[in-house]
Amino acid sequence: MNNSITNVRNYNAAFIKVITMEKGSVVKIDYEMWVEGSEKLFDTTKEDAARNAGIHNPQIPYAPLTTIIGDGRLIKGFDSHLLAAEIGKDYEVAISAKDAYGAHDPSKVQTIPLIQFKKQNVKPHVDMQVNLGQTQGRISRITDSRAFVDCNHPLAGKSLRYRYTVVGEAKDPCKKAGWIMKANYPREVEFESEIDGKSVTIKVPEPCKYDVQMWPLAKYRAVGDLRNFGGFENVFFVEEYIMPQQPEKEVVAEGKKED
Repeated sequence: MNNSITNVRNYNAAFIKVITMEKGSVVKIDYEMWVEGSEKLFDTTKEDAARNAGIHNPQIPYAPLTTIIGDGRLIKGFDSHLLAAEIGKDYEVAISAKDAYGAHDPSKVQTIPLIQFKKQNVKPHVDMQVNLGQTQGRISRITDSRAFVDCNHPLAGKSLRYRYTVVGEAKDPCKKAGWIMKANYPREVEFESEIDGKSVTIKVPEPCKYDVQMWPLAKYRAVGDLRNFGGFENVFFVEEYIMPQQPEKEVVAEGKKED
């Protein structure tokens, strides 16, 4: 009898399909990230973890990261590992510098005479952000006469370690549309959407209407993602500008004067 039960269990297990991610999956991820060799937390989506590590930033909205797997918006090593991930399962993965932000390129380090800063009444310091035309870098070193500005990514040349969980995947078309919008515009707004066959209508949240820096590019990218990963052919954005109703003035009738 016991052997029969065991055989049935093994038979059933052989036909259990483990559901993992695939290219184009729209997901939410909680993660913690360390630079390899350091025990100090570098980045996270978890507010409590950020507080405990002393890296909490009140200007950051801590919440699971909304992203699209396999479209290149995540570093290569993390993106590849996500393809084999299951929802709700905890993972830890080490990612080499090559599959993270690449090797450190010495040719991207520029020198600026300190006199240039003095002319602009600027006192340079290490880690100061500097704009060099179309490029931005940070001061990595200062000598008696020069500042060295490193235009590499701050994590270039470093291996990373991630601990993460895929906390959800959008399957419903309406939810998928909202999450795709969130992946392209990660500020604290919610997108309402209506689906009609292969068409989706997105109601533009109030803050987006006046965001001339991030919103135009985010909208442009979102259209491509809604078509490529959402399966929509037509994308409509609705902006509403409704005149607020003014309260009616109360008319006070004047009483008749007595003779």
